[in-house]
Amino acid sequence: MVKRIERNGYTTQVRRVRDLDDEELERVRRAAADWRGTDTERGFSMALGRIGAPATATP
Repeated sequence: MVKRIERNGYTTQVRRVRDLDDEELERVRRAAADWRGTDTERGFSMALGRIGAPATATP
């Protein structure tokens, strides 16, 4: 799957939430909200926390 994604021109960058500036963090939050939609998450969820929540922002 990684090779297929690379062939299509996508790249990935892993960053810590604390290293994002306010604009980047807001862009990520909006993308996450769009991805989640309006339905209530039930059962196992890959979104186990909320982006930028205090527990995720500490070093």
